[in-house]
Amino acid sequence: MHIISDDIRTDSDKFFSYLSINQINSAYIPPFFLKNFYEWLIEKCNSVSLSYLLVGVEPIEKETLFSISDYLPNLRIVNGYGPTESTIVTTSYIFNPKQKMTDIHNVPIGKPIYNSQAYILDKNLNLLPIGCIGEIYLGGAGLARGYYVQPILTAEKFIPNYFSQNGGDRLYKTGDLGRYLSNGNIEFVGRVDDQIKIRGFRVELGEIKSVLKNVDTAEEVIVLTHENDVNKKIIVAYIVSQKPGEELAKSCREICKKKLPKYMFPSQFVLLKALPLTHNGKIDHKTLAISFLNKSIIAYEAPEGELEKQLALIWSELLGIEKIGRRDDFFDLGGDSIIAMQVVHRAKQIGLSIDGRDIFKTPTIAELIESTKNVLFYEIADTEN
Repeated sequence: MHIISDDIRTDSDKFFSYLSINQINSAYIPPFFLKNFYEWLIEKCNSVSLSYLLVGVEPIEKETLFSISDYLPNLRIVNGYGPTESTIVTTSYIFNPKQKMTDIHNVPIGKPIYNSQAYILDKNLNLLPIGCIGEIYLGGAGLARGYYVQPILTAEKFIPNYFSQNGGDRLYKTGDLGRYLSNGNIEFVGRVDDQIKIRGFRVELGEIKSVLKNVDTAEEVIVLTHENDVNKKIIVAYIVSQKPGEELAKSCREICKKKLPKYMFPSQFVLLKALPLTHNGKIDHKTLAISFLNKSIIAYEAPEGELEKQLALIWSELLGIEKIGRRDDFFDLGGDSIIAMQVVHRAKQIGLSIDGRDIFKTPTIAELIESTKNVLFYEIADTEN
């Protein structure tokens, strides 16, 4: 048994070299290392003793495992699934490279292990038929007793198991979405809270992620919602890439315009060299929210002239974004028709006569000022008189 130190397990090259040097034959590799693992096998590996590989924690794209399996055909790969509350693996799937899985995107999470159960239920806790997406509920001997000193949360998440004949059995409400496949395996689909309402529309964050993953240089993509300084919900896309920020932002915007409706555009794109991780290898969403929210990779072009600066200040206060550039799109930043009306009212206080239609036609500060120059001159002259 080898217990890996933090400095090794958080550095992919060091980690893979450790596996090779110590002739490790059974290991767990977190999903954020899997793509790097295949590249390392191709470019740097002299020998590897792995015969068994456990993966899991996050959804895993099937192409990644097919690539690894092509290089190491005798390697047995198992995808395990189970939140901490079910301590800790509830279902598992033995990867079969001969099964092409043409109808799914991610590797299945498999079937329940011994003494465990997994149910796909609708909102009324009814069993769903094969192929229908619902929430995953887990049962069996592995369930935790509950959350420490949190009885309300425990009662919400751990409910009676209505499908069991044993009194006192419970189910854990995972918040994960999945569906049973015809072969009895479960496919993980996403999170219940990935579907959110923003700007009056229902938005699937997973759909935005799928579109952005088609950007050539995007290695990893995470799409989250955050509340800005005025408690308005905005969409933020975090992208792991080695491409320069402005080039990446341009590629992201182009593909969004082709594939997504306007209301699903991320308000910010944030470039990362690597995803922040928790100690157990999961993506650290809290660190993303705190450390990277205001680090947009869209090139900042400072407002010019007094009117542009005053209008930028109005946008900043209403949109809850600290720095507003003269070329930033009002609606890409999270603006909507209601906030546009507030902009119109505030703009009149600084001598700028516009209406909501002007903002829709010219949604950047530079364009808006340019399109209203004649009106501006008249009103300023009138005020001076």
